[in-house]
Amino acid sequence: SGHMVLTGDAFTSVDDTNYLQQFDFLNAKIISSSKNGRKNSITINKGTENNVRPEMGVVGTKGIIGITTSSSAYYTYVKPLIHEDFILEVIHKKSKSFGFVKWTLSDDWRTATVVDIPNYVEVKPGDEILTRGSNGLFPMGEMVGFVLSVEDIPGEVYLKVKINLAEDFSNVYSVQVIDNVLKNEFKEL
Repeated sequence: SGHMVLTGDAFTSVDDTNYLQQFDFLNAKIISSSKNGRKNSITINKGTENNVRPEMGVVGTKGIIGITTSSSAYYTYVKPLIHEDFILEVIHKKSKSFGFVKWTLSDDWRTATVVDIPNYVEVKPGDEILTRGSNGLFPMGEMVGFVLSVEDIPGEVYLKVKINLAEDFSNVYSVQVIDNVLKNEFKEL
């Protein structure tokens, strides 16, 4: 998607007709990331001085990173996708089926699990998993990961889909914080 080339120290508007909502993107850098068992955390170098607030999506150069949780003037904590409490609605690009991405006990920092995709959907290794954009934190169609394996669970109506995360959490530096301009306007109404 085209917004990855933006530079500068302020939120930059992206007017893309594919999006129903308008999103602004702010460049930031990861200054620390703590690997703490199931509760990993990331800190970025932008905060309330840059209008960063809780509940904003964060993307890297290859895929989604996580969601902001708390900010000081110049720093913000991000709950990454590789955190046990992370959950986000996603879409299987080929079939347009919805599911949720979670970081389960069987995942490491390179993988995640997509749940709630019905077992009649044809999902194959290499298929793309993207953000659905339903909660307004991410635009629709941001890269989340690529299908690694698909398991049909006996007696269940949903597939267990393992994905390789698009973003390499062991080697990520540049990110962008997403401000859904429209979402703020809704809140003010």
